[in-house]
Amino acid sequence: MSLKDFLNFTLTKNGRAFWFVIIIIVLMIFFVHMRSITYLLYVRLFLSIIFVLYLPGYSLVELVFASDKDVSKVEQIAYSFGLSVAVVILLCYLLNYSTWGIRLEPLVISISLFSITCTTLASIRKYKKQKDRLSIR
Repeated sequence: MSLKDFLNFTLTKNGRAFWFVIIIIVLMIFFVHMRSITYLLYVRLFLSIIFVLYLPGYSLVELVFASDKDVSKVEQIAYSFGLSVAVVILLCYLLNYSTWGIRLEPLVISISLFSITCTTLASIRKYKKQKDRLSIR
C-alpha cells in the first residue's frame, strides 16, 4: 500500500468521506479561533452543529459499515446523529477526568482526533477491500 495510491483512492467516490471530514475539521478549527468576528457567528454555529452532532457519528459509521452496502443513506444519517451524541458524551466524560477539563479547545481537539482516526481507518479499510477486489479479477 503506497501513500500515492491511497491518496488517489481518497479522490474517488468511495474515498471522499476522508476529505469531507478533514475539510469540516479544518474549517471548525479556523472558526474556533475567529470568535471575535461577529458576522461569522452563524457560520460558526452551523459548523458547530455539524461538528458535534454529525461528524463523530459519521466517522464511526464509516468505520463500522465501511464494507457493507446493506445500510441505506437515511439509516447512515440516523446512525450518525445517534452515535455522535453517544461519542461526544463519552469524550466529555473522559475529558472531565483529565487534566484539561471540559473546555472548548480540548473538546475540539478530542472530537477532531476521534473523527480523523475513524475516517482514516475506514478509508484504509475501503482501500484494501477495493485493492483486493481488483486483484481477484
